Amino acid sequence: HVRDVSEHAFVWIASGIAVRQICGYCVLARRFMRGEEPNERDINELVDQSLAVLQGDEVSVKHSVMTCLQRLAELGAAHEKIVDSALNGLRRSR
Repeated sequence: HVRDVSEHAFVWIASGIAVRQICGYCVLARRFMRGEEPNERDINELVDQSLAVLQGDEVSVKHSVMTCLQRLAELGAAHEKIVDSALNGLRRSR
């Protein structure tokens, strides 16, 4: 087990390197699947990075983002509302 793996995951998703980004989103998705809830700062960072990726061209990274956001939304109604709001904002900006 890697200590502070979430911190590494956030560095990876911000790297701009597709394979690192995919790994970062997969790590976070797995943590969410285990029921680990992110703090507010991490949620904000995740949403910001996710929206940037979804506006880009890397389909494989977009897939990882959507999986991660789905797992975040599955943590509960409050998290689902955050994800829905972010994705609706993205749809409106297009």
